Amino acid sequence: MLLIWIEISNLYFGIKHRSARSLSGGLMWFDYNKLQQSNDRFLRHWCDQNDHLKYGWTYHDGETFGIEQIYDDNLHLNVQWLKQINGEHGGDWTTRINVTPQGDAFNCSYRCTEDPTLDPVKFNQCVERCSSKITQAEQAMSQEMQHVQDRLMRCIQSCEDKAKDSGNKDENRLRSIFEPCVVNCANEIHQLLPKIESRISDQLKKY
Repeated sequence: MLLIWIEISNLYFGIKHRSARSLSGGLMWFDYNKLQQSNDRFLRHWCDQNDHLKYGWTYHDGETFGIEQIYDDNLHLNVQWLKQINGEHGGDWTTRINVTPQGDAFNCSYRCTEDPTLDPVKFNQCVERCSSKITQAEQAMSQEMQHVQDRLMRCIQSCEDKAKDSGNKDENRLRSIFEPCVVNCANEIHQLLPKIESRISDQLKKY
């Protein structure tokens, strides 16, 4: 059986299409508390022994499903991947990722539940205070990644325009123009990742 959708081996979790010029998708995260303590690389994406993480696939059949556990100090990530084989294009797949906080914000929120004097309104305020910095950091991270996605989509749109402007009607010829252009778009974003990471780090340290 040909596996059209395959996992990318050098990422904590990544997936790509088995084709010559497939765009790749992967899991990326960061620990806000760790960012405040160190200037080292804080984004998790590529498998790197210097990250000192515990991770691995606890259940899988090598083809249609898998469950991966990732332990990153204050965070526990549970990645579940499921594939349904059907049709002519390798089937459908879905991923569910659960993140359980293990650090200060979680403990702070737990202490809110132990205070019997808090009414529902004050309890919600207590929990919000515990996670306010993390929420602000997540918003900053989301905004930065949205800029990256917008930039990538603009580049891909430009590739579509180039293919259309060529005036060629042959589908294979159009694909030969479009696909290398899209790969170049992805490569440009990839080269910018260190600068993006540094910019995110500077932004998050304000909170």
